Amino acid sequence: RPRAKAVSCCLAVMAAEAIAAAAACRKAAASAAAGERTVEAYASRILHTIDCAVMTLRPWPGPSPPGLVAPTTGGNIDDHDMLMAVGGSKSLLVVTELVDLAEQTAARHLVSRACRVLTPKGVIVVLALFFPKGINDHKELDTAQSLFEVALSCGADDVLSDPPWNTEELKTLMSVAHNRWLRSTAKCELTLHSQPYPPESETAALQARRHHLLFSEVSRHLMPQLPGVNTNLVEEPTGVTTYRFADLIADGRCRIVEAHDDQNGDAVVVKITDKSNIATLNDIEGLYRELVLLRTTLKHPNVARCREVLHGQRFIYHVLDHAGDRALDAVLASRAGFRLEHEEIDVCVMQVTEALRHCHDLHVGHRSLSPHHIVVNESSGAPRYTVVDFRSALMANSGQTGRVPCGRMPYMAPEMMAGVPHHPLLVDRWSLGAVILELIAGSGALASAVHWDGLAQPSDAAAALARDSLGQCEVVSRIVRDFGAVGSPRALIATAALLRPTPGDRLDMRATLDIFATG
Repeated sequence: RPRAKAVSCCLAVMAAEAIAAAAACRKAAASAAAGERTVEAYASRILHTIDCAVMTLRPWPGPSPPGLVAPTTGGNIDDHDMLMAVGGSKSLLVVTELVDLAEQTAARHLVSRACRVLTPKGVIVVLALFFPKGINDHKELDTAQSLFEVALSCGADDVLSDPPWNTEELKTLMSVAHNRWLRSTAKCELTLHSQPYPPESETAALQARRHHLLFSEVSRHLMPQLPGVNTNLVEEPTGVTTYRFADLIADGRCRIVEAHDDQNGDAVVVKITDKSNIATLNDIEGLYRELVLLRTTLKHPNVARCREVLHGQRFIYHVLDHAGDRALDAVLASRAGFRLEHEEIDVCVMQVTEALRHCHDLHVGHRSLSPHHIVVNESSGAPRYTVVDFRSALMANSGQTGRVPCGRMPYMAPEMMAGVPHHPLLVDRWSLGAVILELIAGSGALASAVHWDGLAQPSDAAAALARDSLGQCEVVSRIVRDFGAVGSPRALIATAALLRPTPGDRLDMRATLDIFATG
């Protein structure tokens, strides 16, 4: 077929590009090796001379000395190991050159993780950035400025550019950073405590009125499949009805726990929504939409299935089939280079695309696809990938469009970032392309390639940046080369055909599957 012939030609091109990628990897490796020597020398020098722990973003050659935090060869750092290395220190110094996109991605992951683990313990995280040697012209100055902006985006409490080798100078800078953090924290707490609170009686009356409108009036008249409040439902911290709660999976806008059904012994997942957090009609409408779609509309092995919904006085419980132990973003975070292996990519993409094809055939757009909303089950040998969380989903009958941004950056399509009307199925195509790119090049690849920081918000500027950056010829192959990856040729072709700035130009799910069906 013409399409098969075109795909075969593209595969030949991708093979040639793989050779170029290998050469680029060797050049990048030489640069990285020089950076590692600088980082290792600096870390060794200061490790026992100032009162702080040290983190590197690449594995340490040989056993890690006391006080040093370094990732394993898989790119991961255990929270317990981090706490043990820090010990009684009040600061962690992350030493890096951010020499390539892979290290920049590692910085975003590991620095944010360090902040999450250490900030509650009163430990500050400071990033020490070494610039390339011999900055003499404007181009090199621009490079240094870009690296500094990347460092700022990692979320550390402070950034030191070209930190001093003199330990006394470094002690002074670390002391200043710690005191500045203490003052900032105290100022925030003072500001919060200075705000007047409304009378408790007024607050209680408003909450009761909102609760009645949302869960009695609105749900009774507009949401017939949502069960009414069961005043006899016993809600306990350890479970509800026959479901016994076990491990916590996630705790965000709702709490997600593993559970066991005492009636039949089945392993399930329970999504627990605190009704006090449902403040608007959009909130309850999203909850109801997920119930209807996962119980009655969507029936596919790679789409989460809702068994039942329980409605208590305090919480609403979605009981779902147990789709897996980890989300795809957690799997990526545990892998070397934060990416999947070649064979795994094709399997993952085919299963997720099959799930989206089923949704799109029924005119349902997910609108929030990301590695966080793909769950992996590896217990049966061959991995199974399941698409979850349909609260943002939208029916696309008769050309219906959405306008409210959904999901997270950078998986959001440009038209959604800009807040203009978007077609639910077309934004899914972009999101799938973004997910595949990160499976190939590594988590954070797309954000790094278009210079989005970790705090980027949907906006016209972000949309324009995405369109301009990804509208260039061969940009997907370039991103993959820059990250030192050699991806599945079919996955690369699919990514380039999905990540197109013009919504109507993006490949649909059936055509995407055809790429992987080509021998």
